[in-house]
Amino acid sequence: MTQPERICRECGIAWTGQGNRCPRCEMVATQEFSPQPSDFTQESESSQASDFTQPADVTLDTPVVADTSNAAKRPVNSLVRAGADRSTHFGDYELVKEIARGGMGVVYKAKHRKLQRLTAVKMMLGGRFSSADAMNRFRLEAEAAASLDHPGIVPIYEIGESEGQPFFAMKYIEGGSLASSRDAFVGDPKRIAALIRDIARAVHHAHQRGVLHRDIKPANILIDESGRPLLTDLGLAKRTNEQDGMTRTDAVMGTPAYMSPEQAG
Repeated sequence: MTQPERICRECGIAWTGQGNRCPRCEMVATQEFSPQPSDFTQESESSQASDFTQPADVTLDTPVVADTSNAAKRPVNSLVRAGADRSTHFGDYELVKEIARGGMGVVYKAKHRKLQRLTAVKMMLGGRFSSADAMNRFRLEAEAAASLDHPGIVPIYEIGESEGQPFFAMKYIEGGSLASSRDAFVGDPKRIAALIRDIARAVHHAHQRGVLHRDIKPANILIDESGRPLLTDLGLAKRTNEQDGMTRTDAVMGTPAYMSPEQAG
């Protein structure tokens, strides 16, 4: 009997077998280094798409960055896995704290050291161990967001790579997601209507430029301090005007509870 095709929770590659990780990620996971409790503390924050899924284990054999508190060295992916409770240099950025984490990416509140500007830096969990499909999807996410210029979409500042770790920097939104603040909209139909109007305009702007979000949900809508909604996380976005080069599988893209019928079909 043929085993069903699965998607690796680490790198996103499709394979036939059992478990949640492909053989390569499973092998690397057995070689992981576990950070000492004194190195990191787990800290959560409701801003910058806080409703990410439960963190996945990540490999550690990656480049080293400096810890600004004591100049000690530790791998970038050890930071990605456990989160940072103190400032750490990453390229031109000073990572302040982890603010969101998903199945394939992690987001940090950071400060650009030259511009002294707060940003949100997103990087891949798997780093250089990520599959070609995962690396391509991460690049497509950054490029899709960078191609959009609308007040209702979180803007991208930079796309790059530091010491083997792909990343992109975006505007830091000092607020929570709609998922964490939905109670503020209950009983206020005018505010709800305004929210839907603003997000619809942002989605329309993206569609006019050939970008389909494919994962619109409360966790991917940020509310800034003025109450303005901004669409974020184009990790599943599709460019309709060009080939994306992604491996085709029968995997369904999106979040089931918020998925459109054509996505589910």
